[in-house]
Amino acid sequence: MRNQISIIDDDAHMLRYLGKVLSTSGADVLLYNSPQRFLASFEVSGPDVIVLDLLMPEMSGIDVLQFVRKRRQHIPVIMLTTEAKIETAVRAMKAGVDDYITKPIDKDEFVLRVRRALEVGALRSSAKSELLAKRDRFSVTSIVGESKHARKLREEAVKAISAPARPIWILGEYGAGKRHLARVIHYGSAAIGGLLATYRANQIEPDEQRAFFLGQMNRPSDGGTPVRQRGVLEQADGGTVIIEHPEKLEPSVLRAFYDAGSGHGIRPVGSNEDIPVNVRVIFVSDVADIEALTEKHNIDPDLLRDIGDSVIQVPSLAKRPEDIPDLTHFYLEENSMRRMRNFSVDEEAMARLVSYAWPHNISELHNALDRAMLDAVKDVITLRNLTLGTAGWSSGQTGTVFSIPQGLSIKDLQGEYVRQTLEFFQSNLEKTAASLSISRKTLWEIRKKFDLP
Repeated sequence: MRNQISIIDDDAHMLRYLGKVLSTSGADVLLYNSPQRFLASFEVSGPDVIVLDLLMPEMSGIDVLQFVRKRRQHIPVIMLTTEAKIETAVRAMKAGVDDYITKPIDKDEFVLRVRRALEVGALRSSAKSELLAKRDRFSVTSIVGESKHARKLREEAVKAISAPARPIWILGEYGAGKRHLARVIHYGSAAIGGLLATYRANQIEPDEQRAFFLGQMNRPSDGGTPVRQRGVLEQADGGTVIIEHPEKLEPSVLRAFYDAGSGHGIRPVGSNEDIPVNVRVIFVSDVADIEALTEKHNIDPDLLRDIGDSVIQVPSLAKRPEDIPDLTHFYLEENSMRRMRNFSVDEEAMARLVSYAWPHNISELHNALDRAMLDAVKDVITLRNLTLGTAGWSSGQTGTVFSIPQGLSIKDLQGEYVRQTLEFFQSNLEKTAASLSISRKTLWEIRKKFDLP
């Protein structure tokens, strides 16, 4: 499909000249000597690039630009004017113009600017399509199921989306769907147009956390003007920051996150002034409930009281077996297009899926379905295609038998074994490393690789 460029200018001579300049660009060029005529056509279908004169008798170029921006944010707009004043350019830029050209216009430069605008527009359209796809994938309806637990999760997601931005703490067992819920909240909220950044607190050294997240003032050795290095919260201004394993944050940093997510400013390391930020903060912890969080990780109870009803608990899959058919059909439908096959599950296989305990929740269900789709000869998953259950695995030094899900890859098997060893030794790194016959450095690398606490 050919690109479309709309030019709006009340000067008939200039309009014809610009149209002629772009006549060999390979795009369809539409000329308008009236802003009102352009706006009427814009409501039907918008162009790929708009070239707009600033000063026109019917209405100013700024008025036209504001009309466009309220309806289509992604269309690049080039403003034309005879005024070469800084204040004029600043006014146009604040209104949302992408480029600014003063008359008389250099023909070659004008063509180059329009080509750049077309490239920018293509990138924006692609980004918008990707954003809409993610918004659809992470819509509230993607929290499937009709159990009381699924309905409550949807209600809490809607509440979090519609409520004023404040920190949310999502709790639940590993693989229960907490990270999916966090993205549902982001893509459903006003923060959708901003950055979505995810960080694991356990991968950042405690003494580096404050500068990393809040920023810091770098003071030159020659005594020059200090330079502020922006932290994560300032970089994500207008968007969402998801912090996994927030219980690993230093208490003062955790409090700073809560203050920032509640609309207060942040204070970079070495600074005496607060910096305003508008950011949604979502904490994600792999613990079942508040009691486990406070007992196991010693979180400040005052902080949890501040968060109040912003805590969302995601139930384990074992508590909502009636949702397993819906979850299964939803996941198979999601994968049908990618695999170019429409999978279904027969009654016997579905009964097995519903009756299984799912110790690793929805993530284990997805892994089991992935393996079944690879194994299925036809498009129907049968009981023969399912690999469920656990295998016993004994620790050589302790003699303790761990429960390892069958069908895991060698890579995932390593991560699961280390995770259960850490649990057995209550996160004592020295004892865990000794039991596994590895160094603490190697254990740290494995924990980082598999996102282990």
